[in-house]
Amino acid sequence: MAGQACNSLLSDPATQRLLRHAAAGHTQYQLAIVDGAFPECALGIVHRLNVTAFIYINTVAFYTGSVSLAGNPDAYAVTPHVFASWTLPMHYLQRVANCLTHVIADLLHWVCMQRVHRLLRQHLAWMCHIPMCWLWRCPSFYKMDTPMCAIPAPVCPMWPGWPASTAVPLSISASWMPSWLEFMAAAPASVIYLSMGFSVRSERLPAALCQLFVAVFTRLPHHHVLWTWAGNATEQLPNLPANVRVRDWLSQQDILGHRRLQLFITHGGLLSQHEAVFHDVLLLMLMPVFCDYAANAAQAQHDCYARQLELAQLDEEALYCAIYDVLHNDCYRHAVSFVSYRSLDVLALLLVLLLLVLLALDVLQTALKSLSGGEARGQQKFPTASELELELELSLQLELKL
Repeated sequence: MAGQACNSLLSDPATQRLLRHAAAGHTQYQLAIVDGAFPECALGIVHRLNVTAFIYINTVAFYTGSVSLAGNPDAYAVTPHVFASWTLPMHYLQRVANCLTHVIADLLHWVCMQRVHRLLRQHLAWMCHIPMCWLWRCPSFYKMDTPMCAIPAPVCPMWPGWPASTAVPLSISASWMPSWLEFMAAAPASVIYLSMGFSVRSERLPAALCQLFVAVFTRLPHHHVLWTWAGNATEQLPNLPANVRVRDWLSQQDILGHRRLQLFITHGGLLSQHEAVFHDVLLLMLMPVFCDYAANAAQAQHDCYARQLELAQLDEEALYCAIYDVLHNDCYRHAVSFVSYRSLDVLALLLVLLLLVLLALDVLQTALKSLSGGEARGQQKFPTASELELELELSLQLELKL
C-alpha cells in the first residue's frame, strides 16, 4: 500500500511538472510542510526540490513513528500503538502485547520502506546517495497534535513538547443559514449532529447503514438531527423524517457551538473529538473506520465522556439504546464537562482569577485600615473648658503644697 501510494504520487503529472520547474530553476521553495505520519516518500521530493527547511505536522494522536525517527524515541511499554485500541493506563499483559505490536510494526515498516526507497531511486535517481534516515532526523520543526482530552503518556522528550491544539470558539452568526438556525432552535428536546468526517464519503456508505440511521432518527421525533451528507439525498435517502435535515457541508464549529446541540455522532477523528470536547458536547463514536479512530474512541470511552459502537455489529436497537444512554446518563455529561474544563485551561484561568481576587482583597484591606485609622484620629476626644479649669486648679494646689 505504501509503495502504491508513493508510486502514484511520484508518477502524478502535477508532481512531475513541479519537479521539472524546480530543475529548470523556475521555482525555488524555502519551506515545505510534510505530514509527519508517513513522510518518507514526500521527503524525497523535499530533497529533490532543494527546500531550505521542512516542518512535520502530525494530526494523529497516538502515532509516534516519525517522532522516534526524528530523535524523540517512544516508550513501547506505555505508548499505545496507533493501530491498537489499548487505553492508558495499561496493565502488564497489555504492555507486553503493545511492545510486541510496536516491534512487529517497525519490522513491517522497514520492509515497506525498502519498496519506497526503490521507487525514489527510480524517479529521483540522482539523490539516491542521500540516506533517508538523515532526512527523517533533520526536521526544522515538529508539531504533533496530541490529545488534550487524555492523560499524558510517559515519553522521553529530546525537545520540549508542543501543547495540544484546541478548537477556536466561534460565535453563531445570524446571517449563516437562518433556516438551519431556526431548525436547531425549534427542536423540542435537543439537536443531534451526525458527521463521519472527510475520510468517509457519505454517499459511499452501505445502503443498509443509511436506512439504519433513518430508522433510528424516526424513533427520536423530539430531537432534531443535522446530517452531513455529500451525495444526492433525494435519491439515496428518500424516506427522511421531518426531524432530519441533510446538507453536503456544515460549519462544524458553528454547529457544535450551538446551545441546543447535545450529541455528536462521529467517526472518532481526533480533530472532531477536540472540537466536541471544547464545546462540551457529548460523543457517540462509530468505529473502526481508519488509522487512529479506534484508539481515540477507546480512550474516550475509557475516560467516560464518550461511548463507542462497532460498525460491524451495529443494528437499529443498539444504536437507539446508545443514543438514549448518552443523552440521559449524567455520568457522560459530568465527564465531558470535566474534560472540557481541562481543554479550556480553566485551572490556569481560575488560578489567575484567584490571584486577582487575593490582590483585590489585599488592596481593600489596606484601604479599610487607612480609613479606620483616619476615623479614629478624627474621633479623638478633646478636654472641655471645665475639665481644663479643674486640671489647672489641681495643678496649682499641688504646687502650693510643695
